[in-house]
Amino acid sequence: MNCFFNSKKGFFLFLLMIPFFSFASNDYKSNLINKALDKNLSKNIIWKSLLHLEKDNRKSSIDSKSFLLSYDDFSAKNELIKTIEFFFDNTKSRCKYPARYLWLKKELNLDDKKFKHSVCNDFQRYIKNTNTSELSLVFVSENVSNPSSMMGHLFFKLDGINYKGNHVQNAISFFTMIDTLNIPYLALESTVLGMDGYFVLKPYSKQIYSYLTQEDRNIWEYSLKLNSYELKLITYHFWELKQTDIEYYFTGFNCATIVNNILNLKIKNEDKSFNLWVTPKDVIKRAKKEEIIKNTSLKPSKLWNFKMLLESINKNDAELISKTIDKNNIDKLGIFLKNDKSQLKRLFALAYLEYDFYKNGNKTPKEFEYIYKFLIEKDIQIDISKYKNPIKTQNDSQISISRRKEQGGISLKILPASHTLYDNNKQYYGESSLKIAELKINIDDKINIDEFNLFSMTSLIPWDKYTKQFSKQLEINYTKHLDKKLNKHSVYNISFLKGLTKQLSEDVIIYDLIGIGLAYGNSKPYTYIKNELGMMIYEVFDMKSTISYSSQYNNYNENNILNTLNLTQSIKLKENIRFDIKFENNQVSSKYNNDFGFVLNYIF
Repeated sequence: MNCFFNSKKGFFLFLLMIPFFSFASNDYKSNLINKALDKNLSKNIIWKSLLHLEKDNRKSSIDSKSFLLSYDDFSAKNELIKTIEFFFDNTKSRCKYPARYLWLKKELNLDDKKFKHSVCNDFQRYIKNTNTSELSLVFVSENVSNPSSMMGHLFFKLDGINYKGNHVQNAISFFTMIDTLNIPYLALESTVLGMDGYFVLKPYSKQIYSYLTQEDRNIWEYSLKLNSYELKLITYHFWELKQTDIEYYFTGFNCATIVNNILNLKIKNEDKSFNLWVTPKDVIKRAKKEEIIKNTSLKPSKLWNFKMLLESINKNDAELISKTIDKNNIDKLGIFLKNDKSQLKRLFALAYLEYDFYKNGNKTPKEFEYIYKFLIEKDIQIDISKYKNPIKTQNDSQISISRRKEQGGISLKILPASHTLYDNNKQYYGESSLKIAELKINIDDKINIDEFNLFSMTSLIPWDKYTKQFSKQLEINYTKHLDKKLNKHSVYNISFLKGLTKQLSEDVIIYDLIGIGLAYGNSKPYTYIKNELGMMIYEVFDMKSTISYSSQYNNYNENNILNTLNLTQSIKLKENIRFDIKFENNQVSSKYNNDFGFVLNYIF
């Protein structure tokens, strides 16, 4: 025991000095607050990013008492003051806000000895188990036919050597749980009411397994250029978010929004781009533009990898390889692959084996392992990261102005997300369209809503006898239907079509879809049947022709057949500007009309 406390006199002197220590501590606290205010730290981009301030700098996207100390009177300035006071008044403050402390220590030259801090066992365990030395952005490709994944997903991958000396990979991800197929309610809940958000740390292999093998989604990894301080600041901030109650909003605060805010800790300037809402692709394109991506790698899904190689190999070779693997005939496969210098056939064989095992379950684990070991005896690999890259896709929002002969005035169309069949979709597999909250307004003598697509998707995946994928189309919208006199009427509509797509060449596809629709118009509901045939042709100078012919039976509940021919020639004027020339012919019995139009599209 210290001799100072063995004396009654010494103990009495200690009691007398307590107010002195208290005054000294208060002086240091006041000086730090004044210094922080003098340096305008509350307006610093790092501070605003740590608070996840919205663009107006008035409100945090994480509106939670578990995150904001100044919740009852929030501002960036008040939060700064409260945070400094919190570090003096609460011994567990650095356990709760390690990133805030790390940054303030750097900006204000904090003296650790002035603060009484307890040991943060949980935080130290997190650091020891992850010990991150490299951080990557991870983009999971979209699946337009699945509402929970239609815009893709974005999260962080942490690479490091843990305290046991083992290489570990972890994922930090923000997401919500979607447990309903009720699209209208889902739209309301995810945009207005808010959904429970989860900021979770889990092993990377577990995070991506279902994406690759079950959901047929590719994994793109973009390793980031970070110095040791930036890496520590971001990984510390993960801890702050992990223990916070966060609400998820599909358009307001989603996986892309939170990652975009975190990237400001590296980029150190605000995102000035105009987005109706931030999508995962917006974020990776921003990272590319800001030159913070070190390198890129791709983990293809079993389906995507197989389809890509199927496109690249001779059909007869594909047939022979698949049949040989089906029969477990290693000897015949070995003879066939022996002189294959390009390695393409061996890669296709491996892709077919994995697809057949993981997706179709046609092999036992023992059979799979037997053929797999034979195929990977030689080191075979090709770089497919540049084959179809999400960074190369066009941006996710559009504004269109059109003039059509039949309408008279002009039409304004706003598509917050994401793309149409008239766009250049070569960076997607197959052709696809995804429209979320698309609004079309006619402007003539008066302004009226012509169409509203709450959710509309088309997925045209080329059919092959191995994967046997169907193409499909789903629409939930407020739109126009024609009566037997070809007059337009507003209806509420939901329809679903299914069919086949054929890839005639790299630049030409044809498709055939058929299905049923349910509409409400003229004060009553009715069903209809629709069949649509179409063709898409990519041409020189980034032009694209889109042709469709549809027949709709019982349109507007009048027991009639409406035939519609649509021709669209799309011309790319600039990277973000497309010009469309349109022709439409509608016919019911002997009545018909023709309509010409021009559309100017701005993509952002």
